[in-house]
Amino acid sequence: MEVKNTGNATIKADFERQVEDLAKWEGKGSAGRATRVEIETTEKWTNIFSGYKSGKRDGVKYKPEGTPAGTMVKNGVSVRIAGTDISPSRLKRMEAEIQARKQAGTMEWSRMKTPKEAMDYLGVS
Repeated sequence: MEVKNTGNATIKADFERQVEDLAKWEGKGSAGRATRVEIETTEKWTNIFSGYKSGKRDGVKYKPEGTPAGTMVKNGVSVRIAGTDISPSRLKRMEAEIQARKQAGTMEWSRMKTPKEAMDYLGVS
């Protein structure tokens, strides 16, 4: 489990590697091993749908492509935000709906104060 206090911590460049390492650890273990990212509060939780900040990877300046949500989806890692579990498949549907609304100019971030409110707003159950 990777624990973060707020969603803001997920946009750091090293988060990508942390999620990749979680997925590798899960794959190496015996059946029943499970991983997830735990974000303790809803503060800035929607940053999981934002792009990464630049950082360093192996000593070289690096900015991961995509979003923290996309990284979790790609690696099959779920997330728990303030007690609400979101599977990789649900996260993928949420991100797709957000992208569609952003392109249409209809995205209302204020309606996503909590993961539950976000799922209702986005029509993802």
